[in-house]
Amino acid sequence: MSDRQHRELKDTSRRFGGASRPPDGAPPPREGAPRPDEDAPRPTGDAARPLEGVRVLELGQILAGPLATSILGWFGAEVIKVEPPGAGDPIRTWRVLEDGTSLWFRSLARNKKLVAIDLKKREGQDLVRRLALECDVLVENFRPGTLERWGLAPDELRKEKPELIVARVSGFGQTGPYRERRGFASVCEAFGGLRYVTGMPGETPVRSNVSIGDSVAAFQAVIGILLALFRRERSPGRSDVRRGSDVGHGADVGHGSDAGRGADVGRGDVIDVAIYEAVFHHGSDAHRVRPARRRA
Repeated sequence: MSDRQHRELKDTSRRFGGASRPPDGAPPPREGAPRPDEDAPRPTGDAARPLEGVRVLELGQILAGPLATSILGWFGAEVIKVEPPGAGDPIRTWRVLEDGTSLWFRSLARNKKLVAIDLKKREGQDLVRRLALECDVLVENFRPGTLERWGLAPDELRKEKPELIVARVSGFGQTGPYRERRGFASVCEAFGGLRYVTGMPGETPVRSNVSIGDSVAAFQAVIGILLALFRRERSPGRSDVRRGSDVGHGADVGHGSDAGRGADVGRGDVIDVAIYEAVFHHGSDAHRVRPARRRA
């Protein structure tokens, strides 16, 4: 680990209670963005990226949530990624490895601050609560009900910080009859109709060579987050609710609490992204032009 990475991890550890370190045996990405100092001047004008000063907490793993936060980080957001102690995010060991770490993970985790916290323990849950209350955005892609079970429900967090924006990505959404089902992207791609338009007529549908379901859901989460940030900064105290059809297919943006941080900052929103729904809308045009399959 470089001296620069050591300094970043120590700085995050001091600020957030000493639990900041990469998972055991899993090296962090080669490069990382230094932690912005609250008192340090930020870039302005052409040198500033559009999300400079926005702090994002990433909970979850694999692809949909981490890809969404990566996109935010590319445009200047400070991203703190929480991983389970030990092996860390499973995607660390997927596909092509370099020095024991997946190149895919290095791509997703670059510029993020990596923090190992055991969310199954009360101490870890308390620490994540403290982190969330110092962030502008929380992104998670656990199965619905997981945050609630850990005492980290968005409604509870936003009682203490009404301006917090929470983006939730799952296979079938936070409500409805299928909310408890596992949200594997391959299943959601089939459920949303994507597998119907892949392969050859009369043959078994094939998987695309990219994770389209997770990726499209991540894009929808980013759209919802950006709209929520825009509305929060522009319209403090507003109480209107916009459905998914108003903000981008697959994302449902709901209103937040009536309280605000101040006259210049409004309330946050909760963004509900279902992978199957994002896939369905993404492929709806293809469904209209694809001829019906004929069985051999």
